[in-house]
Amino acid sequence: MSPLSDDPERRARQLANLRPGAGGGRVGEAPALRHGERTTSPQRSPEWSPAVEQAIADLEHRVGDELRDAAGALLPWALPSVEAVALQRVAAHRVDRFVADREARGALKPADVDLASRVAERFHHALEREALTLRSRLEARGQARTLAEAMGHDAELERRERALEAREAALDARQAGDE
Repeated sequence: MSPLSDDPERRARQLANLRPGAGGGRVGEAPALRHGERTTSPQRSPEWSPAVEQAIADLEHRVGDELRDAAGALLPWALPSVEAVALQRVAAHRVDRFVADREARGALKPADVDLASRVAERFHHALEREALTLRSRLEARGQARTLAEAMGHDAELERRERALEAREAALDARQAGDE
């Protein structure tokens, strides 16, 4: 650590750097951001709001009115899903921009293409987890149908069991009347 200056003007500048927020940058600014693959706080990014809105729109299209309460606010259980998809969308957008920039400058490396592929894969998995891809929607629809079929089968078994119990009770009553 360098010592404080004896010059009052320099000393004031040195101490000004120690105040909270001094030299911290502006919201949305990421001067050291290279490609954005490991985005940890995208909320300060200009891409965050559109990514969240798109994730909400995608999920609302899938689940309908179940995503919001009567006042129109996003339900708390939906927030992690929205944020997970939005986070991966922001990372994918940033990496795509990085790769396009590298390609435009003629400095594209195989590692950059691998990076873009990894981030696209993570984004795709986030979409699949929330059943926002064609395949995952078809699977979810199939599982729902399978669940409905299983519930219908259970209901049929319960109906048959009640009918059997009713017959047994009638048989028992008939036998008791014969005695």
